[in-house]
Amino acid sequence: MTWGVGYPPSIRSPSVDLTSSEPCFNSVTSLTVSNVEGTLVYSLLSQNPNGNFYNAGYRIKCNETVLRSNGYSSYTLNVSVSDDVTTLYDTFTVTIFGLPTCSQGSFGLNCSSPCRCLLGANCNHIYGLCPNDQCAPGWITSNCSIACGQGMFGLNCSSTCHCDTCNHVNGSCAMSSQCHDGYRMDNGFCKPCESGSYGQNCSMDCH
Repeated sequence: MTWGVGYPPSIRSPSVDLTSSEPCFNSVTSLTVSNVEGTLVYSLLSQNPNGNFYNAGYRIKCNETVLRSNGYSSYTLNVSVSDDVTTLYDTFTVTIFGLPTCSQGSFGLNCSSPCRCLLGANCNHIYGLCPNDQCAPGWITSNCSIACGQGMFGLNCSSTCHCDTCNHVNGSCAMSSQCHDGYRMDNGFCKPCESGSYGQNCSMDCH
């Protein structure tokens, strides 16, 4: 038994084109052999990363939805083809064409997620990663998708606001009824009491 075109898939530069009507049934991603004797068995031994490639009869097919959502531009497949006499092995890279590229400022599935990078920098169109992992003020995590927790705001969520509910970006306490003890409301922001006062709304005098 030999490879049907005289050489293994790795020499043929297999690819999947997501712009075609049936991209995961592209003939160049199918494994064909000649001089078959007995029952032919195809096995997908491993794939990296997970692209939901799978065995389907005499071909190795793939899940188009998973390829689009994962967004990887290539996958490495380790396969074997066997008959009653011979087993052929090959490890090859499948290149993915036709992946959507989001416009600047968005990323992810259907480009539905906004980038939130420092100084308005553009993010990776697949995963939302920002340059130097720097999120805009008020946001954290690898793709800057989670707002600061309660009581925190600003760059890296490293600043503390002194009210029950504040704006996670600039620390404004305008949405709170009052500041914590030791702070007073000043144009929507809680500022420390001036010298000589303390307590709620800085209403108490020091003696």
